[in-house]
Amino acid sequence: PLQPDQVVSYFISARQQGQWEKFFLYLDLESLYQRSPQGARVYKSLSEAKRIEEISRYKDALRNEKIDNEILTVPQEFEIVKTSYTPREAVVEVLQKFSYTGYREVKLYTYYLTRTDAVWRIYSYDVQNRGTEAPN
Repeated sequence: PLQPDQVVSYFISARQQGQWEKFFLYLDLESLYQRSPQGARVYKSLSEAKRIEEISRYKDALRNEKIDNEILTVPQEFEIVKTSYTPREAVVEVLQKFSYTGYREVKLYTYYLTRTDAVWRIYSYDVQNRGTEAPN
């Protein structure tokens, strides 16, 4: 099993390479769907069968890049700057750089993971803008 920082690195690298099945491998889609109050409310009101359908639609929307821009944006480069964890919870901070014409945007992503059956899965994240820099 991969350690939390390895899971996050694997996840970001999969996104950089457009490898969707690898991208989804360590994502807890149910938790990500429920991050918003509206998503949580909708999810809790559904039957189990409808929840499965809704998560499948959510996954398709992510794959087709129709929602949740921040987790889908492809960084030109990234660096894991801090990892902390207990036996069941982990936090991984990653500095990600995104290239645009004439500048690079720098953001600090904080990924939250939980461990179930020896496997770490990303269940949430936060993003902080860290400014811009000149391109390389």
